[in-house]
Parts: sequence; structure tokens; C-alpha cells
Amino acid sequence: MHTFVTILQIASALLLVVLMAVQTDKAEQGGVMGIGAAGGRSSSDIDVAVGPERILKPLTKWAGIGFLFASILGAVPADSINIIHVVVTLAIYLVVMLYGDIIWRTLLGTRR
Repeated sequence: MHTFVTILQIASALLLVVLMAVQTDKAEQGGVMGIGAAGGRSSSDIDVAVGPERILKPLTKWAGIGFLFASILGAVPADSINIIHVVVTLAIYLVVMLYGDIIWRTLLGTRR
């Protein structure tokens, strides 16, 4: 079981590195994205993710949180880890990924 957790941690780390390497920031984009540039709109005028960032940003979030949970699970001693640890960690991971934004906004008091 510990070997599976280690492989999961390595895979999520590699995925996270690749996803971070493919993304561009606002400075690299020149502040203007795609067809919106023809109309004079910059990326700061658009509140909705467009292009590849619609997929890359959530995928990066999932990979990052997955790496965090795999690292926490990897910290459990090899002789005491069992399937229950994996199932509980997976359940917490899914709750965090599905409802984490709502919980965070509620805690900050910025929920709309």
C-alpha cells in the first residue's frame, strides 16, 4: 500500500510540474488574449477564464491538492497504513475539491 501511495505522490508531482510549466501568466500574454484583443478588451476586462486556462487552472488545483494529500498519506508509517487510510483520505480529498471554494468563501465572509 505504501508503494501505491509513493507512486501516486510521484505521479501527482510530475503532473503538477508539467501543468505549471505549460501555463502562462499575464506578463507573458502581454495583457491581451485571443480575439478579445481585436475589440480592445484585455484579459483583465474578462472575468471568465478563456482558452486553455479553463482546463489548466482547475486541473492544476486538483493536481496540487492531490499532491498535498498524497504527501500527507505518505507521511504515515509504512507498517501502519491500510486501505482505511486511503479511503478516508480520498473522501476528504473529494469534499475539499468539490466544496472547498464554498467553505473558504463562507469562512472569509465573501459568499455571494
